[in-house]
Amino acid sequence: MHLGGVWDAGMHVDGRVVVVTTEADGLWRQGFGSVETAARICSILADYWRESRLAIVNTEIELQGLIEDPPALVFSGINYLPGGAKTWISQALADAGINY
Repeated sequence: MHLGGVWDAGMHVDGRVVVVTTEADGLWRQGFGSVETAARICSILADYWRESRLAIVNTEIELQGLIEDPPALVFSGINYLPGGAKTWISQALADAGINY
């Protein structure tokens, strides 16, 4: 909750935020960092969101699982899924109506 320009640290945003990254060697470099960095970001968000979790998304099935249980907001640490055909995370989230 934003109160007069000051965040009340005791308040939490309702809903769930998910930080998405991958374990694919080198692929995380296209985003904001390694699994460890994503976990730290998730930990920081936990101070402000009712629920905060890290999702390691390496496959279409894992991405579909995220979409089928949509969070309020996704922080994506990767641009696309590992593998042959590039599945763009932002496009999949947008198509599902998930804020990212």
